[in-house]
Amino acid sequence: MRKVCASFALLSLLAVSSFALAAGPAATKAGANSRPRPFWGNVVGTVHWEDHGYQACPTQGGYLTIVEAEGQMNHLGQTTFSHVHCAGDDGLPLDGSSVFTAANGDELWATYVPGSGYWGLPPDAEWLLEEVDYTIVGGTGRFANATGAYHMTVFAMPDHPFEFSIVGFIKY
Repeated sequence: MRKVCASFALLSLLAVSSFALAAGPAATKAGANSRPRPFWGNVVGTVHWEDHGYQACPTQGGYLTIVEAEGQMNHLGQTTFSHVHCAGDDGLPLDGSSVFTAANGDELWATYVPGSGYWGLPPDAEWLLEEVDYTIVGGTGRFANATGAYHMTVFAMPDHPFEFSIVGFIKY
């Protein structure tokens, strides 16, 4: 009887171990670009312009628009956000790239979707609203193969930092 119990215990242990080994890699792959997930958050910061020479951004006389901000993003936690673009005669981006940097150093990269932006000032308003779309194009660390898209709304008010609200989806 003892021999049967010992054999049963050994078989049970082997079965559980086999299941754990089989489930382990599957569990790891579940987060590997398997499905779109909500991507959202807010960052607050500054916008300024730097002269990088006429060839760098001829539509703005050589000045690039530079954004530096910090905030919270799901999937990243505490985040720094940087963005660079050239604007056209209408003030909207012609091109651009963004980098979100998570607290652990992982980066998420995105590019501006040309023609997706618009901006406006409500009558008698003292604030500006701009809306633009971006495509997620990879990154580093856990975002190395990330894909997705997001919509960014920019709120600008005199004597206040710029606010950037971001909503979209991500796969990684």
